[in-house]
Amino acid sequence: MKTYHSIYFLLTYSVFLAITTFSFAQKNNIDSLQQVLRKTSEDTNRVNTLNEMSKILSKQDPKQADSLAQKAEKLAKKIKYLKGEAQALVIRGVLASIQADYADAINYQKKALAIREKLGDKKGVAVCLNNIGLYFYQQGNYGEALKNHFEALKVRENLQDQAGTLSSNNNIGLVYQQQNNYKQAIEYYNKALLVARKLKNLQAEADILTNIGNINQLQHKHKEALQNFEKALQIAIQTNNQTRLPLFKNYVAGAYVELNELEKARITYEEALKDAKKINDKQAISVIYNGLASVLSKEQKYAQAIENYQKGFETAKQIGSKLLMRDAAEGLKNTYAKAGQFKKAYEMTEIYMAYKDSLFNEDKSKEIGRLEAGFEIERKLEEEKRAKERQAEIEARETERRNNLQFSGIFIFIVLLFVGVLLTGRLNVSNQFLEAIVFFLFLIFFEFILVFTEPFIAPYTNGVPILTLLANICIALIFTPIHKYLENKVKKIIMKEKPTLNFPHNAEN
Repeated sequence: MKTYHSIYFLLTYSVFLAITTFSFAQKNNIDSLQQVLRKTSEDTNRVNTLNEMSKILSKQDPKQADSLAQKAEKLAKKIKYLKGEAQALVIRGVLASIQADYADAINYQKKALAIREKLGDKKGVAVCLNNIGLYFYQQGNYGEALKNHFEALKVRENLQDQAGTLSSNNNIGLVYQQQNNYKQAIEYYNKALLVARKLKNLQAEADILTNIGNINQLQHKHKEALQNFEKALQIAIQTNNQTRLPLFKNYVAGAYVELNELEKARITYEEALKDAKKINDKQAISVIYNGLASVLSKEQKYAQAIENYQKGFETAKQIGSKLLMRDAAEGLKNTYAKAGQFKKAYEMTEIYMAYKDSLFNEDKSKEIGRLEAGFEIERKLEEEKRAKERQAEIEARETERRNNLQFSGIFIFIVLLFVGVLLTGRLNVSNQFLEAIVFFLFLIFFEFILVFTEPFIAPYTNGVPILTLLANICIALIFTPIHKYLENKVKKIIMKEKPTLNFPHNAEN
């Protein structure tokens, strides 16, 4: 159902931004901040003021907002104010994402991330990781999106940041949902839902319920979807959330349509339309007109259906939404055909195809942009990977060279010890002392064998103590007869070279 899908994307995108980036809805007066700016010199207060002004202007005038953030970044670098520099980079990243320049957005967030890691600002680190995850999501790079969201979640759990944990779990659910991995998506939505209820964050609870309801719809579990949408709607009514009321009612109406309860769907759409008109939400108005028209068409009230589709088309035209104009045009061509007005159906088919082709070309253009941005990121990652591999190779060669030198040195030392022991045979020392020297020599030699063979047996033992012990026992068993044989040979050589001492007998009386 077109209306259902349109409103789904409108809502989930707004929810995603609302809980992943800093809040733009600040009531600070720009004039008062400008007064502060005039009074401040090149200090940290000036950097903070520039950043604050940039946040406020982000939606009204993104270009000016970015200019202010650039000034904040430049000044922060000059006075070595790392916290302010990181904040300016985060803002610039968010502004780049608003312009759909996700490659730059990721780059700014990564720079801010490096600074915040240096400062030990773990909460700030989580924000950067979370934002990077969002921008990879927008690029369609779901693997990297999940990686960054999971890293953010880990940091937030360690900090016991429940609001942040709620955000990360919800965002992970959105990525899994986009991958059609509904089981995992619902698992993380439920985790987010538990935290939202614990924090008594009713708006977040309602939004997450609608996300779960959307998955229920995609799985054709329309009764479960209706239950979740109705719970979300009750929360919106309870909290008097005027902006969410028309959206949630639209969801409920869509679920009624899927259950073929057309009268309930029509009544709910009509209520949603009144609520949307109260707040003059033209995007929601257009979507709801199209939804209401689809129900009237199913009820064979073609004249009323055509009237509502036309209103939906005109409202979409006012806000320049080609997507909603396409949906309304498709509904009109189908309804005209059902009503037997084939000439108008044909005319509307041409309009529908024009918008469909236009959207297709725009989507292709965006897709190419995403692919190019993704390729650029992948290229950088590949270069980093190759650099790490080269560094690892250099380190491995250095380690091997060091080990070879040490093994050679130890071997030469043992040979010199053997020579030294053989020479002791020419000295006048006791047999017990010679045996101790020989034992010590072979003990060192055995230890050298263990050290030398360790790299060869490590792949088989995997560092498991019991396996390492068994391997060493095997080596000892092999070495024992060799040790005895060599020890006897060495002793014979030493004893043969040892000078004979002739003591005179005692004089006889």
